[in-house]
Amino acid sequence: MVARHFNIKERGELKEGYFADIAVIDLEKYSFPSPKEVNCRNPFIMASGVEHVLVNGKVALDAGTLKKPFVGKVLRKTH
Repeated sequence: MVARHFNIKERGELKEGYFADIAVIDLEKYSFPSPKEVNCRNPFIMASGVEHVLVNGKVALDAGTLKKPFVGKVLRKTH
């Protein structure tokens, strides 16, 4: 619904030809870093329990390990 609301094309649905962002999370193991652990100088601090993440249909996090090169991109609003 967010993609539709902001009129972002080819996103927001799991559909052929769309850019897919999917996260597989073990809710029993999920834990977000505390405010003391969060540090803008270290943007790679991640929540635990996040097993896999696909960004734009490509693996970005596999078995809790961040993959490179980064597969996301900045979205800019068009009028």
